[in-house]
Amino acid sequence: MRAGPGFGTPGDEPVTTSSARTGELTGGKLLLASPTPPSVEGVGARYLAVTPPAGVDPVAILVKPSCPGTVSKYVGMSAEIAPHGFFAVLVDDPNDAAFLTPAEWGGTVFVTGVEITPSTSYDVQTETLGEVKSAVANATTWLWGDVNNDMIVNFFDVQLVIMAFQGNFTIATYTGADLALPIFLSCFSADRIINTNDTSAAIKAFQENAYPCPACPACP
Repeated sequence: MRAGPGFGTPGDEPVTTSSARTGELTGGKLLLASPTPPSVEGVGARYLAVTPPAGVDPVAILVKPSCPGTVSKYVGMSAEIAPHGFFAVLVDDPNDAAFLTPAEWGGTVFVTGVEITPSTSYDVQTETLGEVKSAVANATTWLWGDVNNDMIVNFFDVQLVIMAFQGNFTIATYTGADLALPIFLSCFSADRIINTNDTSAAIKAFQENAYPCPACPACP
């Protein structure tokens, strides 16, 4: 449940407050300071790594493709996949947003979702329980099928997914190998499991099949 500030009306006396998140008061109106943005990095074709700024207060994470006509979505609860870190998925219902401390997020959380697509730029913010949003951070996901982020999609990427499927992450990362698009190319979130769906997707990418579900519409 969110609680907004709700400060006075135009004839009210100026209000004083001790909140560390608040800015200056002008004519009874509270100007909220913009908190520090999270750190964001693309860590796969289907993943962003988001690190909320240090602190002890709970925050939610919002993610939006950096193109017209898109809307921000909240990140749901995170879960640990040892030893690879904490993972979470974008949620459709804002009531499912997770408000967690940076420690509860796991420090850095790996975010995926249907809207997290390859070679796409994303705007990422945090939001406090008082509905104060941070400044925007930006990152871009990797090329479709490029498991090691060398900007080339070749059969070595397929081999890396097979190695990851076998539990070998000496070269590939979990987030790089988790493509999670079945062979019939339907639109799904990355499923946080390395299996034959990922090897099938890597082969399709190697065969130059384009990613079928872009988050941003194509230019006219």
